[in-house]
Amino acid sequence: MWWKFLISFLLIIIGFCILKSFNIHNRFKFYTIKLDKANEKIKEALLKKYDLLLKQIKLFKGKKKLKEEEYKDFIELDKNINVYELDKEIDIYSNKLEIVLENNEKLLKDVKIKNNKNDIEKIDVTIKGLKKYYNNTVDNYNKRLHKFPSSIIGKMYKYKEKELYIEEDKKLKVLDN
Repeated sequence: MWWKFLISFLLIIIGFCILKSFNIHNRFKFYTIKLDKANEKIKEALLKKYDLLLKQIKLFKGKKKLKEEEYKDFIELDKNINVYELDKEIDIYSNKLEIVLENNEKLLKDVKIKNNKNDIEKIDVTIKGLKKYYNNTVDNYNKRLHKFPSSIIGKMYKYKEKELYIEEDKKLKVLDN
């Protein structure tokens, strides 16, 4: 009689473990979907910024304040590279264009350039918000990968740690150390 109770108890425990593992696996899938969507939105925003920067290059070129050869690599940039590389490249050229703009007061007075600069600033705010959302989700995902019992399920399904976006001011701190 006691063995029936023991078998029933073991079946309940096994059933609970199976349900818990499905729950954890579904949570990882949920995070993966959220990260993929966030990455897509970041890429869309980066491509929009890329287009605005190309417009800025044309506007500067029209004012003869820019040598197009310096921006040839950017103009011919492969937009199918991974999002982290795209972000890095856009960031580099965005900073270069900002320096050109700051060093030339005539450019600052041009209405089209000013409007384009405002559009770039707006998309920068959007990108920063998307990166923050992405980083928070990555942080939660990576924490789950290291917590018991999620770590077992994570290893079983070969989930890997995800990479964070590093903000510009944090990049400088990392590079200084």
